[in-house]
Amino acid sequence: MKDFPEFMKNESNHIDSGQQNTKDIDGYYYTANDGSQMAFWTCYTDQVSKPHQHPLMNIRSLFLVNIQQLSMKKKLF
Repeated sequence: MKDFPEFMKNESNHIDSGQQNTKDIDGYYYTANDGSQMAFWTCYTDQVSKPHQHPLMNIRSLFLVNIQQLSMKKKLF
């Protein structure tokens, strides 16, 4: 898949480029009626992201992270 489908790119859910930590990146987020959230980004060129943090609290979740050829899975229950 070269890109996310257009129906996922609602302008009201677009993350402003001034809030991004990486150049040439496009991101969107969604909050569902049940409070669950999803975010996705498209990187158009190879870039190095500025150091940053994502403060959050998890009660119960499953993280799947794929970066290049490295895949990590962590359950928090």
